[in-house]
Amino acid sequence: MVQTENGTPRNERTVNYNGIKFFKGNPLPERHVMARMYREVTANQLRDEMKVWRPEETVEAAQLFFEHGKVNVVGEPQSGKGTILFGLSEICQKEGWGYVFIDGHHQEVPYGIVTDALRAAQQMRVAVFFDSFDYLFMGSSRHRTISHAVQEERTGEIVQAAVNLSVPIAITTHDEGWAQEFVNTELREKHRGEIDSFPIYEIPLDFMSYESIRRFLQDSGFSEQSALFLIGMHEDPKVINLLTNFYGDKSKVQEVFGAIQNYPVLKELTRDRREDVDPILFAAGRGNVEKTVELARIIREAEHKRRFLTLLRKTKDNKKKKHD
Repeated sequence: MVQTENGTPRNERTVNYNGIKFFKGNPLPERHVMARMYREVTANQLRDEMKVWRPEETVEAAQLFFEHGKVNVVGEPQSGKGTILFGLSEICQKEGWGYVFIDGHHQEVPYGIVTDALRAAQQMRVAVFFDSFDYLFMGSSRHRTISHAVQEERTGEIVQAAVNLSVPIAITTHDEGWAQEFVNTELREKHRGEIDSFPIYEIPLDFMSYESIRRFLQDSGFSEQSALFLIGMHEDPKVINLLTNFYGDKSKVQEVFGAIQNYPVLKELTRDRREDVDPILFAAGRGNVEKTVELARIIREAEHKRRFLTLLRKTKDNKKKKHD
C-alpha cells in the first residue's frame, strides 16, 4: 500500500471531505526543474509500476500540465478523464510533490471552502487537480443541488480563484455534446475567457497501445490468458475466419476488432458486464466456437451503446441549435 507523506493511504483517495483532499508532499520546484523531472517518467513506468491505465495519454497531458501550468482534459463520459488526473498525480507522487484533489460533483460545498483550498495550494506550492470542473455550470435544477443565484456567485468565485493560480492546475470537462445537454450555456459563456485560458487535451477513445489494454484488463480482474486472447483476436486466423463466416461481412468483423481498442467499450465489458464476459472470454480463449461468436456479439453491443449515446447527445445538440 502506497502511503502519502502524512500517512493517508493512497488507495483511500476516493474518500472525500467536502470533495477536497490534500496529499502532503514537498513544494513544487522551479518550472524548469519540474519540467526536467517529469520527463524522466515514462509510459512504461506509469503502466507497470504505478498502475495507470492510460499511460501514453498521461504522458501527453503532462506536457501541457507541467510546462504550461494548466490543462483542460476533455472527453466523453467514461472516456478516462479522471484516469488522466490520477496519472498526473502519480507523477507528483513519484517525485514527492504535494497536491490537492477537488471533486467538482460536490456542488453544495460553499465556495469559500473551495477557494480556500485553492489558495492553500498556492501558498504551499502544490499542484491542483479539479475533476468535473464543468459541474460549476450545471443547468436545470434537476442536475443542480443549489439554487441558480448561489450557483452564479459560487461559480464566479471558484473560476476566478482557479485561473489566478500560478501552480499547475488540471481540470476535467465533458465533451460539447454532454455540455449542450446538461450545462447552463449562458453561465458557461459568461466565463468563456477563463475556461479558454486552459490548453485542451482531448482524450482519444482508443488506447494508444495493446500493452496498456492488457494492463487494464488484468487490473480489472481478467486473467493474462483471457486478456491476451482478447487483444490478439484481430491477428488470430481462426477467429478471423470464424467471425467472417458468421457475419458474412468483413466490416462487422473489423468493428469488433476496432471496439477492443476502445476505452469506454472495455470499461463496459469489465465493469457492467464483467460477470457475463469473464466465463465467455475464458471459453472463447480455449477455442469454443459458440462462445467466440457470443463474445463478438457482446463487444458489438457495447460499441453500439457507446455510439448511440454519442449520437443521442449530438441529435439533442442539433435540435437545440435549430430551436435557438
